[in-house]
Amino acid sequence: MVITDPEWRPQDVSLLVASRVREREYGPHGFTIAEATDPANVNAFEGSEKPVVDYAEKARADAEAAYYKRWDQKDNPVNRHGHIWRVKKKAN
Repeated sequence: MVITDPEWRPQDVSLLVASRVREREYGPHGFTIAEATDPANVNAFEGSEKPVVDYAEKARADAEAAYYKRWDQKDNPVNRHGHIWRVKKKAN
């Protein structure tokens, strides 16, 4: 009889679930949704003067746009369901 350690202990699962629940409480701006939508904070926030560029996301979106521009045709549209666009870092 072989006994192996489980890959995920109950404590590991609990921590993962708790972290996912906590992540859902925050918006993309880093503030909790409750704080960001509180009417008392109507003038409490200011945006940055310029965006920060997520270069991995930019590469992914550029590749997606180039693909559909090349292959999507009015009379024969590409079915986009299930497409996953991967990004890899170039070697230096």
